[in-house]
Amino acid sequence: MQHIFFQYIQHSNIAFSFGWTWLIYALVGVFGAIAIQGKQINKSGDGSTVLDYLDQNIFSYGIQVLQLLQLTTVFPLLAFITRSQFFALIYKLEQPPQKWFVLYTSIVALTTLLFQCLNISVSLILSLSGAVIGFFQIYLIPIQLHMTCLYAKKKVNDNRIGLINDTKEYIENPDESIFDEQDFKCIDHSALKKRFNKQTRFIFYYIIMLIGAMMGFLNIIAPFFK
Repeated sequence: MQHIFFQYIQHSNIAFSFGWTWLIYALVGVFGAIAIQGKQINKSGDGSTVLDYLDQNIFSYGIQVLQLLQLTTVFPLLAFITRSQFFALIYKLEQPPQKWFVLYTSIVALTTLLFQCLNISVSLILSLSGAVIGFFQIYLIPIQLHMTCLYAKKKVNDNRIGLINDTKEYIENPDESIFDEQDFKCIDHSALKKRFNKQTRFIFYYIIMLIGAMMGFLNIIAPFFK
């Protein structure tokens, strides 16, 4: 979103995205709290609100069946998304060989089956994946993108030119580019750069990353002390 040309559109898009996401999560939390209000918890060990709070009757069984159907349809989509993103990094616009699709899908299927057969705690898996992936997704990558846009514009432009040149050979008409010039243009950060110098900004972001790393480490070790 840093590369949107009109800054006011960027700010409105970010505000709308955060507001809409907050509203959805808030509605789920409110209605979920109403559904289990006053009920005694019955720890099932499966991390399921339905099994922990609701009585075993036709309605709870129906919810579990619907959850099974939902996960059955969602899981292949998640595998497809991760597979597509992974091969896009390696082969760019080329079509990977079919054998690599089969190998990747088989590894994912066998790994998830192994986790289930070993009865690994769901909390442990979520803690590990959330701590590691969350650190890169929430702290490291956004900070790196922001600092690159602030202090390495020449490098960004060079990368943009190289990326466009590498991609032109896949386009039927070499005179037209699928990349919009505005997609690779950082917004004007002149006012933002005047607030703090480069050293102060680096120190501030390193402190944020340190806090994020500590929180991730605590999330990793927390399941072992329960």
